[in-house]
Amino acid sequence: MTGHLLTPAASGLPSPWCDTTHRRTSAVGELAHTAETERDVYGVLEVAAVSRSAMGPPPEWPDSVWALYWDFEDALGTRLNVLMPTFGELCTDTFEDAFRSWQAPGTDAWPGDGVVAEMASWWAVSVIGGLAHDALGWLERQAAQLLDPERAVATAERSARGRVETDTAVTLLHTLGARTPQAAEGALFRIARTQSLGDDDRAWARRWLRSLRLPRAEEWAAAEPGESEEPLLPAVVRELPYGWAEGFVWPDTEPDKRRLDRAARIVAACEPLRRADTPGPGSDWNEESDEDEPQWLEIRAVLRPLVPYARHVTRERMTRAVAECRFVGVPGVPEAGEEAGEEEFIERWVGWIATWIAQEAEEWIRRAEAGRDEGAGPRTHDR
Repeated sequence: MTGHLLTPAASGLPSPWCDTTHRRTSAVGELAHTAETERDVYGVLEVAAVSRSAMGPPPEWPDSVWALYWDFEDALGTRLNVLMPTFGELCTDTFEDAFRSWQAPGTDAWPGDGVVAEMASWWAVSVIGGLAHDALGWLERQAAQLLDPERAVATAERSARGRVETDTAVTLLHTLGARTPQAAEGALFRIARTQSLGDDDRAWARRWLRSLRLPRAEEWAAAEPGESEEPLLPAVVRELPYGWAEGFVWPDTEPDKRRLDRAARIVAACEPLRRADTPGPGSDWNEESDEDEPQWLEIRAVLRPLVPYARHVTRERMTRAVAECRFVGVPGVPEAGEEAGEEEFIERWVGWIATWIAQEAEEWIRRAEAGRDEGAGPRTHDR
């Protein structure tokens, strides 16, 4: 057995950590919290980080080779675990034999012996990532009783920034925010700015950093705007008690003249601010889509708790919202000191908010008038 794929420390890990099969996840899940087990988990994650560092960046394969690799992993991933059930048995020769049995040399798709060896190394990266996933998951389940939560924060940050296992490390940091908020927030802040990570990993860190800061944002937004604040939406719009965040939905109300007149005044008041480039308030994007999340959705996620109602849309609060976007690391937000860019950013978002509000008011008028024409208005549900 030649061509060991892992470092000696990783190859020598004890059970259950050395198991490459699904049994490891079950066994780790059954480990009760003790001081010794907690130390062991930190040691496992240290080994994983060192091993991953030795493996280097992803291979620079063309899309066709990546597709071949993923097809092979889907077809024989479980078989590899049977052939090499412990870390000490992970070797290039066994991987290459399995690949040859699946894709015979000489065929048009054969990538070459050198690439197959690279595939073996990259598969080992996924094995180390699975090990880290289980170890970090154990820490997250035991977060409330960890003896050294700050060490857990440092370990999770190293796992994420070292590209060992990012998703679980980030959610662990969010959970640890209940015990060490400053340390966890700082770790997420740095992960979100680690350029060696992929865009998806940085976006994942920003998402949970926003969540960790959400209580402070909501507390700040709970205070009503002061007299010194400069409102950026017309008075009739600021009176609306409905949040704008996702294209607010008016309660179903009887379409009497007073309500219809009010909706019409809101539409007219928003007209000078409306923008033709406003995104649709209900995006078709979802986490399972192959497309990237539109950037404006992430910005809106920051603005929503800071300026939840039209009356909160003041210059001071929008400036605060821009600073929060900047702190979280949202791409495309003007840098500090870019006054013209920040002014344009605020103007664009105020225009979008006004447009969303006007669109919803117009939709309510349309529904109300249609119901009245049919002789049966919408059900009453006044606030």
